[in-house]
Amino acid sequence: MQKAHLRIRRARAGAVENYQESAAGPVAFTWSSFAQDQKYHLALQPMEASEAPPFYYQNEPPHSLPKEQYMKALENTIATIQKQGWGKVVLSRAQFVPQPQNPKQLFKKLCQAYPQLTVYLFSHPKVGTWCGATPETLLEKEGTSLKTMSLAGTRKVGSTQDFSAKEYHEQRLVTEFIEQTLQASPGISSVEKGGVEEVQAAQVLHLQTKLQAQINDSFAMQDLLEKLHPTPAVSGLPRQEALEYIQQTEGYSRGFYAGYFGLSQQQAAHYWVNLRCMQLFKNGFSLYAGGGITAQSHALSEWHETEAKMETLLSVVNR
Repeated sequence: MQKAHLRIRRARAGAVENYQESAAGPVAFTWSSFAQDQKYHLALQPMEASEAPPFYYQNEPPHSLPKEQYMKALENTIATIQKQGWGKVVLSRAQFVPQPQNPKQLFKKLCQAYPQLTVYLFSHPKVGTWCGATPETLLEKEGTSLKTMSLAGTRKVGSTQDFSAKEYHEQRLVTEFIEQTLQASPGISSVEKGGVEEVQAAQVLHLQTKLQAQINDSFAMQDLLEKLHPTPAVSGLPRQEALEYIQQTEGYSRGFYAGYFGLSQQQAAHYWVNLRCMQLFKNGFSLYAGGGITAQSHALSEWHETEAKMETLLSVVNR
């Protein structure tokens, strides 16, 4: 019998958690695509690492967009945003690398390289094998406390440039969307927003704002997930126009890249955005990355941003 399995090392946590699909496991696991049109709700139970079922692989990787084509798409996107008066559009790309990987060894190396990130390895008969080191929490619940974050704007570590007005504007759009969504959702009160701070995620720096709130018995986690995702950090604003533009322009299906995954058990739950991720195939792997494009963007800078984000995983693969 084919069974899905998960390995996860939460940010700043020492222990690796190992789970296997179960008929009635104590842990609920959600794995959702970017568009939320594919969503798996699995019951998991703890397992020994040595008990992991085999890994599953899809047959065809997504189309890799050459630099010239992606640059042209970036230039067209900047022009469209300026013409339409939109806030931002997140334009992404995939890149296939013909280097087969050992999933277990890759997961171990990512855990060692990035203790500040949440590292996972997930394999499912219908979605294949995915691995990642994500910096972004979508939602976290502990009792009656709810936490989330706005994460946007990117600078490479070691850059002599400070975050520009473009990046602060981009991050503010995401923060305002999340704050307004929380305030308008049933069962949520006392929404508090922190200040903007710089945080490091592997080889890049981001602007981050933490938000927290209180929830009551009328709060429904699944309803909020569907309202919140995809946030402008991975889609754009206005959201519907941005999503339609992404579908028409990117030239591939994001699938589970920039989707979300999470664990829930009793009074606690934690969901992450599936960023800095890769899909493994028998003959190699596909990397995914995108950037927030605004009217002030420069195409070449946005290209370099995707390169820096892909380097989070590529640098570990090549060690």
